[in-house]
Parts: sequence; C-alpha cells; structure tokens
Amino acid sequence: SHTLQGEVHDECAYYTMGGVSGHAGLFASAGDLARLCSLMLDGTYQGKRYFTDEVLDEFSAPVAPEYPGQGIGWMRRGEDGSNTVYFGENSPTGIIGHQGWTGTLTMIDRENKLILVFLSNKINSPVTRNQYAPDMFDGKWYTTGFGEFIAPMIYAALSAEDETDAKRAVCREFDDCIRILGEIKDAVYALTDDHPANLAYQAICQAKKNFIEAQK
Repeated sequence: SHTLQGEVHDECAYYTMGGVSGHAGLFASAGDLARLCSLMLDGTYQGKRYFTDEVLDEFSAPVAPEYPGQGIGWMRRGEDGSNTVYFGENSPTGIIGHQGWTGTLTMIDRENKLILVFLSNKINSPVTRNQYAPDMFDGKWYTTGFGEFIAPMIYAALSAEDETDAKRAVCREFDDCIRILGEIKDAVYALTDDHPANLAYQAICQAKKNFIEAQK
C-alpha cells in the first residue's frame, strides 16, 4: 500500500480513462480552486474578462427543468431544495459548486459575492473495518470529513435577523452536526475511545461549548 498523491481515486477514471478525466483525476491547490471560483463570480480575473455575464448565467442555470439541482459541470442549489445538504437550508437558490467524496467542497454564490473552497485528506487515512466496508476511512468520521456543516453554518448566520438570532442559528447548526455525528458514532461498532468517530463527537460538543462561552 502507499499514499495516493496526484493519482486519481475514482476507479472509473483510473481504469477506463488513463487516470485523468473530467469527472475525476484533476488536481489543484485550494488557492488555484479559489481563483477558479472567483472567476465564476463575475467572469474576471486580475482585471481581465474571461466569461461574459451570459456565459456565467448559462453555467449557473439548470441543465433542464427536471434537473434543478444540476448546472453545467456544477452542482446547484435548486429551487426544489436540492443540494441543501451541501449549501444549507438558508442558502439562496442558484448557488453553484461541487462536493467530492475525497472530502472537498467548493461553493460559488454570485448573489452575495461569496466563495468557499474546502479541501481535506479524508481518504488518505486507515480503513476502520476493512472486512465489512472497505470505504470506511478513518478520516470520514471527523467533522471535516463529511463537510456538510460548513456552508449551512455560514448561511445560518448570514440569514439571521440580528446578532442574537445569528448565535441561535449557529447553535442549531452545531446541534444538527452533533446529532449526525452521534448517529455515525453509534452506527460504527466496536469503537475504541480514541477512534475518530468518538473524537469528532467530543470535539464538536466542545466547539459548541466554546462558542457559547465566548458569547458571555
């Protein structure tokens, strides 16, 4: 075994497309992805225009009326509520971005001029129970491993009416994350105290406590 670096993890790309394809096998730093996402906000980069507003609108629009959660190459926060698990219940429709099973998330919010780029090493870690599920990477159990709490917490705060409401909204997102981690922790059997699922649960509970203490 070896640590994968610059080598595609997706078997469809690895075995059938020479290791590189449009849906997997592409590598970049967080900084480079942030440049791409920034370009998608208004079509410009360092004062030079690469995309017109019409092209950006095309990228952001649904590929078809029956697929409101899918843009051209991007996942989309659809009018039907699709992809709210990634972007949050309070996020405006039309946000585009993408989530990846390796522990990644990009988000492009043209309305609020906001981008988010998040990368993790979720699958560059040992497997919890290889004999039962070979994709149960230890990194999957950390809060950063599933990443679905990041954008929702941002929009929970942004959509609040005032500072007090924002604090309550963030606490609700903490509670939701704690619930999800608790379910994960209970579902993974024969855990040791230092297993990532237990550590993640303890860490997010402590993070909520620290957040509440900081507001006093």
